Amino acid sequence: MGSKQIVDLAERHGLIRHDAIARFFRKPRKRDIVRLDEDFREALGQLTDAGDLLSKSTYNYLASSSFRGELGCSTPTCRARGIAELARFSLLYADKIVLPLYLPERDPYWLDGNFRILAELRPLLDIGIVVPTESAPCLCKECAEPFAPIFEQVKRAADDAAAHIRVKYLRSDEDDAAPAGRNWTFHFTWPPEYDPAPAPILSVQLLSPSLARFVGNPANERKELPLELLRESNLLMSFFDEASQDYMLHSFLNETVGCVYLSDSDREVQQFRKLSGGKAEETRNAIFASMSHSVPLFADIRLETLVKVRMEDGGAFGA
Repeated sequence: MGSKQIVDLAERHGLIRHDAIARFFRKPRKRDIVRLDEDFREALGQLTDAGDLLSKSTYNYLASSSFRGELGCSTPTCRARGIAELARFSLLYADKIVLPLYLPERDPYWLDGNFRILAELRPLLDIGIVVPTESAPCLCKECAEPFAPIFEQVKRAADDAAAHIRVKYLRSDEDDAAPAGRNWTFHFTWPPEYDPAPAPILSVQLLSPSLARFVGNPANERKELPLELLRESNLLMSFFDEASQDYMLHSFLNETVGCVYLSDSDREVQQFRKLSGGKAEETRNAIFASMSHSVPLFADIRLETLVKVRMEDGGAFGA
């Protein structure tokens, strides 16, 4: 796996430019999506493969969920636009950036966004700065056991946050041809400190028993969920669980090659610090993560120009 395999895959399927990507995913055939999904997973490989591509460095980074476009608006074009800051930071300040990519099963919409992100990062893929990998760590039961307290801590964080988040039930959408495909849609109002703000709309297919009773009453359409029901429903977990995944990815990389957690969100940094227990090494990681807000990114200089300077004058970047 590695950058070359990802680039070869994108070129083989003609998924290099945004216009070509848009055409491919406008009305994709199922067999094309199945094949692309399988090829993409094989090209990405596992986190252990990513670790093999990194050498020990102070400037290896793991891009957080929000920084790599997995939180916030999920439309492919928004995800691609949101990756610009990470691209510039990576080029200016990183030896390597580990880029975990989430791969839901055969999802054309999310694949579209993944390939648009890779198109934006193409100059960095070509010179090997960006190291893509699959975002869900492959853990056996024995390896996952030490992380059990992490998931419990994430649940507590979500429950604490529920007091500051308003969630309104909007509607139920049911496909008459496939009753099992019903979606329940909720609207979230986030407090100002959630930067960057997660998407306001969430559609789910599975409900807790108490939430199923709530949405089963037509009178509750467009009504706000009571606090205790919001906590019991676990609706917020999808917004907090990414930090636990990031923590597990970081734990592996930090032990093997050293890898600093990098985020553009103070909320993510604070949650990561709580998960880490505030150890000295993790405090250093949090400081580096916060730097992403303030370091100069030279937005007025074309990315291709910066790539050329980095390739021709590596000493300047080392300094």
